[in-house]
Amino acid sequence: MTLISHLERNRDFIERFRAGQFADSRAHKKFSAARAENLGRITRIIRLCSEGGLLDSRDASCEASALFGLCRSGMMNNLITGRALTVEDRADRVLNILLNGIGKK
Repeated sequence: MTLISHLERNRDFIERFRAGQFADSRAHKKFSAARAENLGRITRIIRLCSEGGLLDSRDASCEASALFGLCRSGMMNNLITGRALTVEDRADRVLNILLNGIGKK
C-alpha cells in the first residue's frame, strides 16, 4: 500500500509526460534517476522479505519492476475508467495479482 500511496501522490508525471516535458534530456534524466531509486528500494524490500521467509523471490529486481508496473497500471485504470477505488482497494487488488497471479485455480 505504501508504494501505491506514493504513486498516487506523484501521479502528475502522467500529465507531464503527455505534455512532452520529458523530451528535455535533463527532465528525462531526473525522472529516470528517481525511477531507478524507487525500483532499488522495492528490490531491497523484496530481498528482505525473501530472506525473512515471507516471499519466495527468484529475481528481486525483475519482481520489483513487475510490482511497480502493476501499481502504475492500477493507478491508470482508476484514471481511465473513472473508478473511485481507494488506495487500500487498489493495494489489495495489486497484491492479489502479484502473489496469486491471474486466473490461477
